[in-house]
Amino acid sequence: LNTYYGAQAFEDRTFKAMSQLITENYDQDKTHVAVSSPKINSRGRWEFFVFQNQGYRAKSKLKVEIPRKNVAIIDFDAVYGD
Repeated sequence: LNTYYGAQAFEDRTFKAMSQLITENYDQDKTHVAVSSPKINSRGRWEFFVFQNQGYRAKSKLKVEIPRKNVAIIDFDAVYGD
């Protein structure tokens, strides 16, 4: 689900705003909205892709790698699954 009746259903700023509300030490640079499923790579770190804005209606994928410690992953199944 990416759009709902043509409107953006999930926007980066919505998730970041919700994170800010529930986190004491919120850091925008440490909040990521992945466009791929996070996987543990060969170095034992989380690896995933995010979109990077390149201009009006222009995006590219950027690989992100972060340590496993102190990471919370919220995915569709965790929120809406059975």
